[in-house]
Amino acid sequence: MNLQSLAKAFFLIGILILGVFLLLRDSSESPNSFRPELESPIDPALFEPQLPGPTSANRGEILSESLGALGRITGVVIPAKDAPLTSGMLVRLLRVSWPDRLVGKQMINSLELVESVSFHWSKGSFPWKKDLQNVYREVTRMVCSPEGEFSFEGLGPGDYFVCAGEKQQVWSPARKKISLGETTGWEGNCEIPLQPTKTISVQVLSNSEPVAEAQLALLGEIVDRTALPQSLYMTPQEVWLYLLNEPFVGGVTDINGRYIFESLPRIPYHLHARMSGVGMAQTFVSVETSNEQILELEVGGSLAGVVTDEEGNPVEGARVEISFDEEMGLEYVIPRNDVLTDSEGFFLFEAMKPGEYKVEVKLSGFQGKRLSDLVVLPGRKLFEEIVLDFGHVISG
Repeated sequence: MNLQSLAKAFFLIGILILGVFLLLRDSSESPNSFRPELESPIDPALFEPQLPGPTSANRGEILSESLGALGRITGVVIPAKDAPLTSGMLVRLLRVSWPDRLVGKQMINSLELVESVSFHWSKGSFPWKKDLQNVYREVTRMVCSPEGEFSFEGLGPGDYFVCAGEKQQVWSPARKKISLGETTGWEGNCEIPLQPTKTISVQVLSNSEPVAEAQLALLGEIVDRTALPQSLYMTPQEVWLYLLNEPFVGGVTDINGRYIFESLPRIPYHLHARMSGVGMAQTFVSVETSNEQILELEVGGSLAGVVTDEEGNPVEGARVEISFDEEMGLEYVIPRNDVLTDSEGFFLFEAMKPGEYKVEVKLSGFQGKRLSDLVVLPGRKLFEEIVLDFGHVISG
C-alpha cells in the first residue's frame, strides 16, 4: 500500500468516528431519552467508615428493652392435696441474683446461709450472709387462671424466680429458678406447689391462771434442733421459703390467755411470752409440733446501777445499752434496751428475762466501758457500780 492510499484510509476512519460521536450526542439531548434521577444527592460520608460514638449509660437498658419481647415464662400453681385452688391466687415474678457459690447445689448447709450461729432472728434483723440479703426484686405480679395457669411475657435476659400465694398468706416458691437468654433459651416453664401451712396455739399462764394481754413473739428458726443433724441441710426450695416469708409474728393473748398464730410457714419457731410486772417464758416449737403450747410465766429479774467518774462524781446522761446473749428481739425480753442515767448517775432495767447480759456505757468526753457475763436471776435485782475514765481511746 502506497503513502497516498494509507492517508485516505486514515481520513475515512476519522470521518466514521466523528459521525458516531455526533449521533450519540444528539441521542443524549433528546427529550424522549431515559435518565434515572436521584431523589437526593449521595452523601460521601455514607461510604466512609463510621467510628462508634460515646457509650450511653442507658445502653444496657436499651439492649434489654430491645430483647424484652423475646422472653416468656409459663407455669402452673399446684394446690395442696385434696384442696381446691382458691380464686385470686397471686403469682409474683422476681428478678434474682443467686450467689455463684450456691449455684447447682441440691442440698445447702445452713452454715453457708447465715452469719449468726444462733440461727434465729427478730423483726428487721436478719442473719443472712451479705450475698443473700438482697437476692431478689419483684418485677410484676398477676392473678393466675382458675386452673392455676400463668404466663409472663416480654422478658429480657436474666435469672428469674416465681412464687404464688394469697395476700397475708404464705408465699410458696417454685421448684426451680429460670434463666432466659441466648444460651439458655427464651422460654421457661415451672411448677409452683403450694406449701402446707402451720398453726400454733398458745396459752399463757401465771400460777396456773390465764394471763390476758400478754405479749407474744414468734421467731422463725432455720434449724430444727429436734431433728439434728439432718435439719442442718436444706434444699434451695426450702431456702426460698425463708427468703420469701418474713418469719416474725407478734400477738396479744385474749381474756383466756390464748392466741392462735395461723397460716404460718411450716418451719421451726421460738415462742416468747412476756407480761410486764408478771414475768416471761419461752419454748421451742418444732416443725412436727401440733399441740397447744402452754407457757408458764417466770418472774423476771432487774438490773440496776450507778455510773460515776474517776473522782466519784455521778455521771448524768450516760447511755447504758444492754444486750442479751441469744441475740433475739430485746423488746420482747426487756421493755427497753437502752436508758440514760439520771442526775444521780442511776439507771434501771426491769422485767428482764433471767439469763446472761452484756452492758455498754457511752458518753462524750469519757472512755466507753463494757461489762459482760452479768447474770440476772428470777425475782432478783443485780446492782452494778460503773466508773468511767476521762478522755477518749485512740486507736490506730
